[in-house]
Amino acid sequence: MRDTAVRERDSAAGTAQRAAADLAAARRQAERETSAVQAACQAREEAARELAAAAIARAERAETALDAERTERRALTDRLTSVPAQARTRGRTAARLPA
Repeated sequence: MRDTAVRERDSAAGTAQRAAADLAAARRQAERETSAVQAACQAREEAARELAAAAIARAERAETALDAERTERRALTDRLTSVPAQARTRGRTAARLPA
C-alpha cells in the first residue's frame, strides 16, 4: 500500500511539473502574441500620424496656392480698375470724333 501511495505521489508530482511547464510555455506564447499586437498597433498609430501630417501639409500647400492666386487676381483687378476716369473718358471721346 505504501508503494501505491509513493507511485501516486510521484505521478501527481510529475503531472504537476508538466502542468507548470505547459503553463510557462503558454505564458511565453501569450507574451509573444501581446508584443506582436502592441507592435502592430504602434505601427498603425505611426502610419495614421504620417497620413494626418501629409493631409495637413497638402492643405497648407493648397491654402498657399489659393492665397497666391487671390493675390494675382487682386493685382490684375487693381490694374484694370486703377485706370483714371479721365483716360477712360478721353478714349470714349476720341472714338466718337470723326476722323
